[in-house]
Amino acid sequence: MSSLTLRRLIVWGVSAVLGILLSILILTFFLPAVNPSPTAGPVSVQDYGIQYFFWTAFPLTLV
Repeated sequence: MSSLTLRRLIVWGVSAVLGILLSILILTFFLPAVNPSPTAGPVSVQDYGIQYFFWTAFPLTLV
């Protein structure tokens, strides 16, 4: 494998991790903040749903 391919794989891996972390932060902090209910708390990935989390995280990972 060339060094360029290795660099691209590393960048892709780092961006995937950052996309997943950003999605978790959005679920935990942003969604409860914009919820009109005053008693809204953090949302876990299990409460949100794995399938919904994937479709939230996947576009952020590609960016």
